[in-house]
Amino acid sequence: MKRVKHCQSQEISGTDTKPQSKIQEVEVHPISYAGPIQPNKNNTKKAPTRLRVTRPNGSIIQEEKAANTLCQVIKEIGAEKVYNLFIRLDGNYLVTKSKNIDARSDMHYLGDDYYVNTHSNTMAKKRQLERIFSALQLSWEVEIV
Repeated sequence: MKRVKHCQSQEISGTDTKPQSKIQEVEVHPISYAGPIQPNKNNTKKAPTRLRVTRPNGSIIQEEKAANTLCQVIKEIGAEKVYNLFIRLDGNYLVTKSKNIDARSDMHYLGDDYYVNTHSNTMAKKRQLERIFSALQLSWEVEIV
């Protein structure tokens, strides 16, 4: 343990005088070193979740990533139809006609000047698809796998 002098300025309110310095002694304790930080073996990253969309005829859309499934479904339904629903996401729209600079790589190009904002978790993507299916009166089902 060391004792050092610590200087602290204190301003007196309501006066035009310079701040006054106040010197006081403080104790400084050494930090013990326990070695490098070990990763938590129980805190492993979960496997990525995917979306599975089932059409009324039983055919399935399921890509490697939930974002890709979302894009594929919107492409199949029609980007313009989904664009006209004006579904909001993070202060922007789910489907836009311009690439949002703030979203960076989370914007997927669908073609015909349409982009999909995929900056959301899998559960949010599922809810977005359910909202699209409901608004367009489609009997499609979506589940997280």
